[in-house]
Amino acid sequence: MNDQRIFIGIYPAGIVYADRTVEVDGDYARLAFLPYSTLELEFSRTCPAELKQEIRDSAITCNEMNGLLELLNMAVRSKIDRWISAIRVMK
Repeated sequence: MNDQRIFIGIYPAGIVYADRTVEVDGDYARLAFLPYSTLELEFSRTCPAELKQEIRDSAITCNEMNGLLELLNMAVRSKIDRWISAIRVMK
């Protein structure tokens, strides 16, 4: 595993995978990006083949977590809607 090599950054638009061992313009070299808007993994042209599977595995886990969080969010919203309805009936 390349725990020391791959940096995973959580940003407002998505998840960035970067190479800690390579710098470009003072920052880690980007390997891939997983945008929240599409959840489709986008590899950089310079991403080494030996890192792609590890990044794919991480992206799959992120997608699974996103699905679980969405289900949880829907369940919480449903519960809140029922509470609001119950409060309105009480008034």
